[in-house]
Amino acid sequence: MMVLLTNVFCRLKANDGPLTNFEVLDYLRSRGASKEVAVTVAASEYKVFQYLVETPAYSQTRENVTNFVRNVKKYDLSKAEVINLINIRPSLPVGIYLMVEKCDARLGETIAEQLAEAVTECLPPPPAQPENQDVQESDALAGGDPEGNDEPDEPEPEAVVRENLGDIDEKAEDDNLMGVS
Repeated sequence: MMVLLTNVFCRLKANDGPLTNFEVLDYLRSRGASKEVAVTVAASEYKVFQYLVETPAYSQTRENVTNFVRNVKKYDLSKAEVINLINIRPSLPVGIYLMVEKCDARLGETIAEQLAEAVTECLPPPPAQPENQDVQESDALAGGDPEGNDEPDEPEPEAVVRENLGDIDEKAEDDNLMGVS
């Protein structure tokens, strides 16, 4: 009987619930994952590690996360909502509204602003992206070319569609000539 209780206890501890991205990243680091070396972890674990180093979890510490959880306890958020706030780190009230169910009815605008402030105060900003990548993204959003060329390198989509349809018509004619139906 004691063995059965031990097995049940181990199962409960093994699956303690959802984890934050920070906790997963911390676990992978403890197994030896780093940006340079992936020998000590499985390939799938290394892929997860590569993803997580690009998220806010990379710059978080256990103290940051613990402090944040302590600060937001008073808002009566669900565990999933707190995990989402830690993982995504919204710095504006609009981000809080997207992650907290019925935020307007439950918390209101003032509390959403306080939560956004708690996020920016307790959780460090995500790792900085390369500067030229930001320029390319802003140019792409503005409709410009990141290299300063305003002329498109590729033909217009409509021209490509017409060209491909012409190829299909030619193939159909060739098939009809060969007796293929």
